Order: sequence, then structure tokens, then C-alpha cells
Amino acid sequence: MRLLPLLLWQLALPASGDAQDPPPISDNSFLIEEAYNQEPGVVQHILLFSRDRVTRDGELGFTQEWPFVSQNHQLSYSIPLVRAAGRAGVGDVALNYRYRWLARSRAESVVRISALLPTGNAERGMGAGGAGVELNLPVSLEIGSALAAHWNLGGSVISSARAEDGTRGAANEVFAGASLVWLLHPTLNLLAESVWSRAELPATRGTRVLETSLTLVPAIRGAINLSSGAQIVPGAGLTIDARGRMRVSGLLLYLSYEHGF
Repeated sequence: MRLLPLLLWQLALPASGDAQDPPPISDNSFLIEEAYNQEPGVVQHILLFSRDRVTRDGELGFTQEWPFVSQNHQLSYSIPLVRAAGRAGVGDVALNYRYRWLARSRAESVVRISALLPTGNAERGMGAGGAGVELNLPVSLEIGSALAAHWNLGGSVISSARAEDGTRGAANEVFAGASLVWLLHPTLNLLAESVWSRAELPATRGTRVLETSLTLVPAIRGAINLSSGAQIVPGAGLTIDARGRMRVSGLLLYLSYEHGF
């Protein structure tokens, strides 16, 4: 309950451009991956909660990001806790490596490769049932002093995913996304994200099915900067299913804690 008063106190700080300015928020989007690696000596812990409005299924994902050697390299892992059909458990864990290949004053880009581990129970809808690999190319661009844009393009392959009838087959997905961040204040941002995906999955009796999705996310995030140099970023957003008739499909809650080590 103390987060709101602390955030309001941060917003009251003057934005005068001197050394007392609070550090801006970065690398804190929800579904879009920003192209900012962790700085040397700084680790980030991220919680992202999502819940479907109709099925009431949800997921709580925990991600921890570490710099590796220099800011050009980053290691991380993601552990999802999944609730599906009234049951809960650990989903498929991802081990991630990012390499920053572009670093300009207003533009950055990284390439991420992830190993997808079949730790989730596929029979209960908590995992794909097979190991895989995912590739993503995030690009971030600062547009003036009050706007930032981010783009993602990638895909994943799972060689032996489990179908509903227990049979197995390859599963492939391609995805693309974009977002625009409005910096109302260094410690308060509005976000508009969009993510499209197309997946080819094994179905019953050896057949295959195509699934497409288009999700829009209006969101807000704030920052609480502590005297120790640590930063806490809470945020919230809605997921909107943009296929056909627009409808609010779920809720997103975000929380990160970034500090030196």
C-alpha cells in the first residue's frame, strides 16, 4: 500500500535536467521486449501476471536478468507458474542469452536466443510437451525527448510438441510486435503495445491446426527510485483481442525490482 504515496512523491520531483533528476524508466514493457541490456553490476527481477477474462486461467511469470562480461551480453531465465482448467503448476522454463549488436545514442538492437525446456505438464495445458528454441530481434528507438518506439520480430520451433490426443509433432510460431511509449515524466509512462502471432500446432489424429492472434495492450507504468540507487517499477494494463470485434480479454500486472550487486 506504500507504493502509491512513494510514486506520487517521485512525480513531485522537479524535472529540471540537473543531477537531481530521477533516472527514467527503461526495459519495463509488458509483452514487447525492449532492446536494453542490463548495465554492468545491475540485476533485474521481473514479475508479470496475466489473467484471461473468460476462462479465468492465468500465468505468473518470473524473470531474472543478469549482465554477462559487458553490457553487450545478457543472461536471463524465465519461470512461469500457470493456472489452467482449475489446476496450477510450473510451465515451460526458458533460458535466454541476448547479444547487443547495435548501440547508438538513440537506437539499440539485440538478438535473443532462448532454449525452451519442457518442464510444464502438457497433459494439463501447462506446457508444449517438448523442448524447443526461440529467436527474437528487438529494436528500440528514441523519438525526441518524450517518445520511444520498440519493435520485435521472431519465432520458435518445438520439434516434438504434444497434441490433445497424446500424439506428437512439430510446432512452429512466428510473431511480430510494436509499441510506443509516451514519457509523461521520467517516472511515469503510458504504453501502447501490439503483438501478432501465427502458430502451426499438432492436433488430433495427426492433423495440424493454425492459430493466429492479435493483441493490443494499453498500459501505464511508474517508477519508485530509492536512495540506494535501486528502482521499483509497478505497472498495469489490459489485453484486447483485436481479431474481428474488439474486446477486452484480460488483465496484466507488472512489477520489477532493479538493483546493484
